Amino acid sequence: MGKNIELRKLELSNFKGIKQKTIDFNHVTSIFGQNAAGKTTIMDAWTWLLFGTDSKGNSDSNFAIKTLDANGKVIPKIEHSVTATLDVDGKEYKVQRILKEKWVKVRGDLETTFKGNTTDYFWNEVPKSKAEYEGKISELIDKNIFSLLSDPLLFNSLHWEKQRAILIGIAGEIDNASIAMGNDDYEALLKKLDDKDLEEYKKELASKRKKLNDAIRDIPSRIDEVTNNKPEALDFGALEKEKSELLEKIEKLDGEIQDRNKANESANAERQKKSDRVFELKTRNQNIEFEIKRNINAEASKESDPTESIRINLGNAKDNLERYERGVQKLESEVSDYKLEIETTEKEIVEKRKEWEDENAKELIFDAGSFKCPSCKRPLEADDIETEKERMTIDFRTDKQKSLELINKQGANLADRKKQLETSLESISKRISEGRVKVQETKEAVTKLETELAELESNKNSQQKSELTPDLKFKSELESNKEYQANIQVIKNLETDLEGGTGFDASDLTVQRNHLNNELYAIDGQLRKKEEIEKADTRIIELGEEEKKYAQQIADIEKEQFIAQEFTISKVNMIETKVNALFPVTKFKMFELQVNGAQVPTCIATYKGVGFKDLNTAGQIHCGIEIINTLCKHYGIRVPVFIDNSESIVETPSTDSQLIRLVVSENHKELKVV
Repeated sequence: MGKNIELRKLELSNFKGIKQKTIDFNHVTSIFGQNAAGKTTIMDAWTWLLFGTDSKGNSDSNFAIKTLDANGKVIPKIEHSVTATLDVDGKEYKVQRILKEKWVKVRGDLETTFKGNTTDYFWNEVPKSKAEYEGKISELIDKNIFSLLSDPLLFNSLHWEKQRAILIGIAGEIDNASIAMGNDDYEALLKKLDDKDLEEYKKELASKRKKLNDAIRDIPSRIDEVTNNKPEALDFGALEKEKSELLEKIEKLDGEIQDRNKANESANAERQKKSDRVFELKTRNQNIEFEIKRNINAEASKESDPTESIRINLGNAKDNLERYERGVQKLESEVSDYKLEIETTEKEIVEKRKEWEDENAKELIFDAGSFKCPSCKRPLEADDIETEKERMTIDFRTDKQKSLELINKQGANLADRKKQLETSLESISKRISEGRVKVQETKEAVTKLETELAELESNKNSQQKSELTPDLKFKSELESNKEYQANIQVIKNLETDLEGGTGFDASDLTVQRNHLNNELYAIDGQLRKKEEIEKADTRIIELGEEEKKYAQQIADIEKEQFIAQEFTISKVNMIETKVNALFPVTKFKMFELQVNGAQVPTCIATYKGVGFKDLNTAGQIHCGIEIINTLCKHYGIRVPVFIDNSESIVETPSTDSQLIRLVVSENHKELKVV
């Protein structure tokens, strides 16, 4: 078969407590030793050499490689190495990995300091980089495949999905078309899958069936609901007859109402003529009233009113007085604001003066501890200190001068601001004085005008007592107007005629018709129940048909589910048969039957009919070796197989791979290789 890798020699130096150890290996090698004697260390050394991990897959940063002293502390400054001689298809290779500690002496320190680890790699005694070394190893074998082929217990420790994928990858996937060939139901099933796999299609069927079951389960309650809401049957024939009689009575009343309305049309036309004449005469009288009022107002406007101009002047004077008073009040309010702002500015000027004095009084005082190198923080030399003092003095004076100039500038701005505020305050005070003079002058003018107005109004009232008022003149003119009075008399006569004529009243007939219409509405309401009963009966029939349709659809889906399940069972049997043909004794259960009849994928190894987890150590190892043999054939490579706890195995498993047996023996305190 393909590539065969065997371990011929393994040399350990300061590795996990083993100071020096060289082991020569045969095709079958047994290593005896008590617990903690170092058997597992041999496995760890082998995997660390190849992949930088221990036998459990932990990297060298996660397990202790270095040798410890009697106190449990790492012995420093020694190399830790593993060297192996390999036989690959008859060709010998020498491989070595060395872990070294990096010790560095920092300038100024007396002792060296540990700065981490480094690893050296050698292939046939030629130094290699890590990448080159790992490339050489990968040329021999992939790390993941190596683990499967070297540890009998590893495969069955994998997740069942990964086990299953490996086995199906070896045996080959079963094509659905080959299973369905010659079976009409199976071939029809595959056509329905489209872009779904079988399990998705089965879930789809289950979902449809659930929805149909839910729907069919609701139908009886829906039928009951329709039945309970269906109205009780009435004597619909008698109701139809009563409705017909009512319609005849209503039709007869409508004829009588129409006759009365025709008689009213001629009477209404005559009433309309009288009403139009009343409107015409009232409109004429309104025009007469308007002409009389206009003439009276024209005569009154010809007479001048001596108080009018005084009233106008008095109103203007009062408006001016109110405006002047508001202006003075506003300016007085501004005075308070300006005084407050001037007071605030004066305080700021005092503060600036104090700030200038404090800044001017500052002096530079040197602190001996300040003269250090900004990089290494060491004290400066004497010459450097004087230079630094001179630089600091110049910087201090420059900064102080700038601060004083800034404070002077700010103080000058505040002084200018105060001067502007005082100027504005003086201007406002002057305007207030002028405003108060205006207020007093206007008050005196208002008093004078009010006195003049009172005198004129007194004289005017005494003159008007001997004259008629406009209302009395208006009334007198109307009473003497013949046309106006004649129109009033005609209007009264016409309105009397309109009040007396009532026409032909049909309200009694309308009341009778409304009563009959109410009875008709009630009968129509009862007759509508007939339609509701018919709709309910139709809906009950429809629901019954829906129930039959759903039942048939459920039956069709159940048939599809049965075919899909039978197809699954056929595929299960074929897959298990194909996989189990790879092994002489070990068999795999690839599917598990659920309570609901579904076949759920799984992967459980059995050896001689016993599940792997229930096997004893010997049985598990025999099962694992048989799996390794099959994997070796598939991958085309063999590697050394380490069998831990080999003392429990009476008969050595049959395999073409190199076997390294680790045997617990209380009689061997030191490792013994046979």
